[in-house]
Amino acid sequence: IRHARAHALRIRMASDGRALRLELIDDGIGPSTAGHGRGKDNMRARARELEGDITWKGGTAGGTKVLLSFPLPVAST
Repeated sequence: IRHARAHALRIRMASDGRALRLELIDDGIGPSTAGHGRGKDNMRARARELEGDITWKGGTAGGTKVLLSFPLPVAST
């Protein structure tokens, strides 16, 4: 929220039993195209450590949407 200069953050979480999906949407200035820092690279590496995926999208009226998806462990019977 700090870097995005956002005032609000909406978080949605859903699961279909096989994967956990998180959607984070803020009302900030949108994703940076400057390429400074290692924040996105670090988040991508952390998601991969959990066999997950992360993507960023700019909103049509500003802001950023971050989508995270992680597989859930298979329950043993």
